[in-house]
Amino acid sequence: MEKSFITPEQIKKEVNLEIRKRILTLLDEEINPDIYSARVRISENCSIQLYFNVAKKKFLMAVVKDGTRIYGFDKLDENCHEHPIENPKRHIEKPCSEMDLARFLDRAINLCRGEGHG
Repeated sequence: MEKSFITPEQIKKEVNLEIRKRILTLLDEEINPDIYSARVRISENCSIQLYFNVAKKKFLMAVVKDGTRIYGFDKLDENCHEHPIENPKRHIEKPCSEMDLARFLDRAINLCRGEGHG
C-alpha cells in the first residue's frame, strides 16, 4: 500500500484483486468515505484483518490465528512498524517500503499454512 494514501474505493479494488489472485475468501468488508476494512479467510482457523483510514493515513494489517494476532504490519502517517512473529506485541520500526498488500498477503498465507509459524 505504498501508493500513497489512495481512496477507500481504490483500496477495495486492490484488495479484491489480490485476494482473487490467491483464491482467498473475503469474509466481510466495510467502506465509507475515509475507511476500508476487511477480513479475509486463509484457512479454517486463520484470517487477515485489514484496516485502512485514508484521512488519518493509517493502514493496519494483521494475521489472526485461533483468535490471536500472530503477525502484523502497521503504517501510521509515514512511520511503519512490524509486529514480529516471535512476539506480536512488540513494535519493530521498519521502512514503509518494506511491505505492501501483495507481500503481506503472501506472508500471511505462509504463516497460516504453517510455513513460518510454530
